[in-house]
Amino acid sequence: MLTDPIEMSRIITSLEPKTCSGHDSIPSNLLKYLTPSFSVPISIVINKSFPTVSVPENYKNFTIYKAK
Repeated sequence: MLTDPIEMSRIITSLEPKTCSGHDSIPSNLLKYLTPSFSVPISIVINKSFPTVSVPENYKNFTIYKAK
């Protein structure tokens, strides 16, 4: 297992609103609020996607910003 719901909750709650916008444009405050509802499903998706190398195409493109 690559991750679990507890780890996903920890990661999501540690997100900072000013530095974590992604392709989905979902505000981190909303993610934090919904964490109890989807930490289990998101960990399942991650655990199933890595072994099959099935990652959505738009998630393969990303930008790295230098921390201030």
